Amino acid sequence: MGVPFEALLPYGIMLGMFAFSAVSVGKLKEMQNGGKKTRRGMDAWDRVSANLIFELWTMANAATAKYDTFTMISCHILNPTQCSSATAD
Repeated sequence: MGVPFEALLPYGIMLGMFAFSAVSVGKLKEMQNGGKKTRRGMDAWDRVSANLIFELWTMANAATAKYDTFTMISCHILNPTQCSSATAD
């Protein structure tokens, strides 16, 4: 015995609504990002920037900061290979 197509209509409608909402959310994110595709994951630049921001935030909020914010910025931008000794404490 076959399944009447009327029984499958609600499933088709639900599937269509899920597809419509997924496409709508994707387009909304794309529009909010200036028409570019949304980013997935972090590249090397993002990891370095996040690390720099975290270190600057930690140093700015530390009660006994050994180095000031300018030293941290100049260390990371001007000489990134030797700044690990300045940020180790």
